Amino acid sequence: MPHAGQAATRLPLRDPPAWNVWGFEQPYNTGTALPCRWSLLAPPPTHGLRVPWNASVCVRPPGDLLSDALASSGHWAECDDLPQLYSIGAGRTGQPDHAAVLDVGMNLGACTLHLLLATDAEVLSFEPGRANLAYATTSLLALAAAHPSVRRRSRVFPIGLGDANASAWLHPAMGNAGHSVLGR
Repeated sequence: MPHAGQAATRLPLRDPPAWNVWGFEQPYNTGTALPCRWSLLAPPPTHGLRVPWNASVCVRPPGDLLSDALASSGHWAECDDLPQLYSIGAGRTGQPDHAAVLDVGMNLGACTLHLLLATDAEVLSFEPGRANLAYATTSLLALAAAHPSVRRRSRVFPIGLGDANASAWLHPAMGNAGHSVLGR
């Protein structure tokens, strides 16, 4: 049950699956229109890697921690080391074209987008929150329009990951919708 003042999402994860991999046709549908504040996403360069592309990112209205950070700095600092880590890991596989990154808890897609902008990685992103999915997939559609390779390098799964097949309520924190907890 959602707490007062919070919008919870019921996650239907029991068999048969009630979800499909998002397919780049349109932004993920939440059933209601969400306000999109477009901001510049400009990942900082990583030594030894190509200069990252810049892109527009759809973020929440002012008052959300991640959205405000992206709007003011042009990137999310927690994603800055990911291109280098990907490069090290992909180089160790001996088959860098077959290396993939998992973004578990994609939120608005800041790290997914960062990796797509700064590397040639295939990114598999998981996000159970419908509003977060709407913002992230809106950004991914805009990026794919400018860089078509994104369509083959990105997969978005509208589910959470865990050790059991179950359903739960997702409770986003006020002022930081990316910080959510599962519960009744």
